Amino acid sequence: MENEILGFIAENNVISNDLISKIATENFLQDIEAELENRKIEQTQLLTVSEKPINLTEENQIVIDRNLNITYDIYGMKQYEMAVIGTYIDPRISVGFRYQVRQMRNNKLVFNRPLILKSIGQGYGKRLTFEPSSLNKNDNVFWSDSQKEGFAFSINIINTDDLFQIRAKNSKRKIGILTITEVNEEQIEKSTTFEDNRVKKKVLVSGKCLVHFKNNSSANLQLDSANEMKFSGTAFAEVAKSSKIVKINKIAEVELMGVFTKKIVRLTPLKPQ
Repeated sequence: MENEILGFIAENNVISNDLISKIATENFLQDIEAELENRKIEQTQLLTVSEKPINLTEENQIVIDRNLNITYDIYGMKQYEMAVIGTYIDPRISVGFRYQVRQMRNNKLVFNRPLILKSIGQGYGKRLTFEPSSLNKNDNVFWSDSQKEGFAFSINIINTDDLFQIRAKNSKRKIGILTITEVNEEQIEKSTTFEDNRVKKKVLVSGKCLVHFKNNSSANLQLDSANEMKFSGTAFAEVAKSSKIVKINKIAEVELMGVFTKKIVRLTPLKPQ
């Protein structure tokens, strides 16, 4: 390992020749850390000795395109993300749903906001087309094999300013209205099923919200006032093959921190008035 680091730093001038002569000393690690600090170089640069992308988060993942018997190594995938690389597209990625996409090679977003995936093409390098940003031209397109490090997709089911009716789980009683003010990026897909020409998904969602209660459901809450709190739940969403437009049916297993625990209330979408 030391020989690999020596070769790397000599070829790429990462650290000075004076420091190279100290590599064999007992202060090897301390000297490197000091030099990197002085040069304001991230320590992760030393990890590129193997010429593999830096692992940003979790351990490396391996994906397999079973149709062509090809194996890909993915580096830096987050728990809630899905891979697109070479000929491979994660089977959970579905037309009609909204996704945030980032480049694995530099962590930059492909688009500046989550977009609806409109189509997935055929062939070796598959064309992925997203909703256009303008009516005249659609530049929101890329190919699955256009970057060797691949892309990371994360599903986006809910967004800020989305409105929901709070209802008691086992009745039609309306408890209040919830407005989402902040969404955690970790919207984790629990399952994908295909039923009656529909793609159905269950996705874990969480964030912050404002809640307007219609009555005093808790002694700590003021009637008809906005109460800020954290929330979490499981969103049930689907896309019909005929429409290719995502529809949220409900958010179940809802927890409003400090007020309601899971299995007491549910959320149903409410269009802005």
